[in-house]
Amino acid sequence: MLLEINLVTFQFGPTYGRKMMSGYVRSKGLTLSGKQNLLAEHKWPDVNQQVVYPIKDVLVEMENPMMINLLDPVVQFCISFVTMNVAEISLKRLVASWNSHPIEGNCDRIPDVVSQRTSRVHSVNPAMIPSMEDAVQMYTDAGGHITHDSSFGIDPLASSDTLINQRETEFIRDNLAFEEIYSNTINGDGSLMVSAVLSFINTRNLSC
Repeated sequence: MLLEINLVTFQFGPTYGRKMMSGYVRSKGLTLSGKQNLLAEHKWPDVNQQVVYPIKDVLVEMENPMMINLLDPVVQFCISFVTMNVAEISLKRLVASWNSHPIEGNCDRIPDVVSQRTSRVHSVNPAMIPSMEDAVQMYTDAGGHITHDSSFGIDPLASSDTLINQRETEFIRDNLAFEEIYSNTINGDGSLMVSAVLSFINTRNLSC
């Protein structure tokens, strides 16, 4: 089957995402044995390895020499902006990689090839994917507990569309595309992500 991972789920982290997925199954009255676990659930270790850990390593390297203050709500927002954009690229690459490789135990079929040659494999209809609010509700209805406030940090320019547009323009001017930042991060360097985070933090000083 084609694998699709919703970035909204990533916002809650692999643990919450996995639990909410299980909660959704239980809320529908379904049961799954160990061998019938959802295919996407098996990919969470890869999500950690290829998405979460490389980003975390960069942030730890920035925090240790006190390049960033994680207690500052503005810094938190700036870090969130950069990391979520890098994570989005990483997730898309991970999903594309999965869908283009042979699946063991299934005649080594490649999901993308099967999808093109037959009408038996389709992308999931976006309407079938619950919204963040619905996913949280289903998870809590199934007995789970989660912090509902998913905001992280404070945007100092939130009250001015003009400054937000200026910030975006300056960030694009001063940094490479997020695809390049992702590649640099996943290769173990991380310097482009460091520069992007510091660059975005500096935009806090923009004024009309």
